[in-house]
Amino acid sequence: MRTLEVRLDWGDSQVVVGRLAEQQRRVYFEYGGAFVAAPLPLSPFKLPVRSGLFEHTERDFADVFGVFNDSLPDGWGLLLMDREFSKRGLDRGSLSALDRLAYIGTRGMGALTYHPPAEPADAEPLWIPTWTRRRAKPGGSWRAASRRCCRRCASRAAHPAAPVQKCSSESTATDT
Repeated sequence: MRTLEVRLDWGDSQVVVGRLAEQQRRVYFEYGGAFVAAPLPLSPFKLPVRSGLFEHTERDFADVFGVFNDSLPDGWGLLLMDREFSKRGLDRGSLSALDRLAYIGTRGMGALTYHPPAEPADAEPLWIPTWTRRRAKPGGSWRAASRRCCRRCASRAAHPAAPVQKCSSESTATDT
């Protein structure tokens, strides 16, 4: 099961809203206990703030609840995201909405942010492996899939804090 922790980022503080989960292409959401105690209705009709598990069944519009789908880019942004995934050797067809939200992380528009689970038991690399687990395309070579992390960095290893943190070579003031 893939999971993401959803937080509401106020700039100076963060509140855990709940957890998104995906199993066999079915998406679920559950509010966190602290958020239920002090609710802020993010989607009052589709996700009323209450305890319990919500399953996303209305897939006519999107593969994830609308309030979370709004964090994803539009058509042009999705195209650019797909190009990046292809460069990294990932199969675009195997990526889900949760994978894309994990890639967005804290860089999306709005106050909702998406994080890997905080508990060590759930911290397995289940969601999008864009920087840490590069796979070759079917019929492709591992060499093509294991590109350097960026043009200037000589490291072939993934940066542990990526994609949020830039690699060390990109943070230098001089350009090579």
